[in-house]
Amino acid sequence: MMTKTTAYNLPDLSGDGGLSSYLVRIKKFPMLEAEEEYMLAKSWKDRGSLKSAEKLVTSHLRLVAKIAMGYRGYGLPVSELVSEGNVGLMRAVKKFDPEKGFRLATYAMWWIKASIQEYILRSWSLVKIGTTTAQKKLFFNLRKLKNQIAPRSEGDLRKEHVNEIADRLNVSNEEVVSMNRRLSGQEKSLNNLVGEDGDEWQDWLSDKSMDQELKTSQNQEFKQRQNLFEESIHILNDREKEILYARRLSDKVSNTVYLTSEVEQDKINIPFEFSDRFGTVQLSYRLLDRMGDPISQGSFTETIENVPDKFALYENYPNPFNPTTTIRFDLPEASDVRLTIYNVLGKKVKSFKMQNTPAGYHSIRWDAKNDFGSQVSAGVYLYQLQAKDFVKTRKMILLK
Repeated sequence: MMTKTTAYNLPDLSGDGGLSSYLVRIKKFPMLEAEEEYMLAKSWKDRGSLKSAEKLVTSHLRLVAKIAMGYRGYGLPVSELVSEGNVGLMRAVKKFDPEKGFRLATYAMWWIKASIQEYILRSWSLVKIGTTTAQKKLFFNLRKLKNQIAPRSEGDLRKEHVNEIADRLNVSNEEVVSMNRRLSGQEKSLNNLVGEDGDEWQDWLSDKSMDQELKTSQNQEFKQRQNLFEESIHILNDREKEILYARRLSDKVSNTVYLTSEVEQDKINIPFEFSDRFGTVQLSYRLLDRMGDPISQGSFTETIENVPDKFALYENYPNPFNPTTTIRFDLPEASDVRLTIYNVLGKKVKSFKMQNTPAGYHSIRWDAKNDFGSQVSAGVYLYQLQAKDFVKTRKMILLK
């Protein structure tokens, strides 16, 4: 059985002159009157006339070009959009029924738009987008509605704008926020280079969990220690076992430390009680005789200075992050502190200045906004701490 294939002699988009030459050539194909269009469609449908089908297609190439021009804002080549639209037009001609009583342009328009939109969804992002009807509706209408409601806004939408868009498109607020963030910062490959050192994005993503080999070896070591402990515990007396279980083997750790000394072969237990107050340690003790009766007791308080011994800047957490991250640093002495955030081009994005900051452990929370209060784009950023003679720089990644 012979299988009939449909082939049309359409102008070449990739030839000399490219798109502009193609647009000039398609204007030479005449428009069809309603009666002529009906007869050609009947000829194609009833007898499979390729010449009739070709004439139906070529007479509507201008319609495809006009629709494709409306999708130029997605950053894809117009010639590719036109080619995809032509595929949709040919599908429309194949399924067109002239007996329904409407023109081919009315029917083909939906096929052309559908074909172009499917191509945009496949090509616009590295990550698949528009997998649901709501996502497709948002993808092709969100920008237009944003320009109507908040034409100069950047970053996340305000709550009232999110509510209005969600009501107009009949989608949830979460879907509006998610799609707006995806359209604001296009995805990047994990193999893209970062900065001038030749590092890739994926080099900054680390799995902090323990690898399987190390986990297995630690489990084996734990079992060996457990067996050794069970064999050794029998040499202790009851009192020593009680202390060991209370201090080391109980889920709720006791605040009592037991000190033991030997005086004339008699053991004396002196418990010290600790409280967890910031900057101070309170100690109390009781001295017991061999029968367990108290001989002497007392207490005292020792004040300690709870400050680090050196300057330090730590890795931000979480990293990568979205939308906020925390940057921690240590000061061993009171200092004027400046924490500055730069983009990979070395341009200052955000600056935190703190005068006469006391010694201690400090942190700053960054909400991914610049000094003007605007949301910054996804990418790699550097943060630098300056305090007295100490200068330290680290990297962090903002995802969208």
